[in-house]
Amino acid sequence: MNSVIITCARKGVRAGFSNNKLLQKIGEKTVAEMTFEAFSSTGFFDEIIVTASSNEVEIFKNLLPT
Repeated sequence: MNSVIITCARKGVRAGFSNNKLLQKIGEKTVAEMTFEAFSSTGFFDEIIVTASSNEVEIFKNLLPT
């Protein structure tokens, strides 16, 4: 089984963001969505493991590709 761990538990304070930098949008998608899709589309990984702050877990769950 091949797994990838993506850490999403940080804020973008140094970049000047008031919330999680992976929730910033570039065009129509968040950085998290683009990251999840990039790993998912390789076909190499059987699972994507996401680490996130407890108050953002559901947000990132909803962004994972189905």
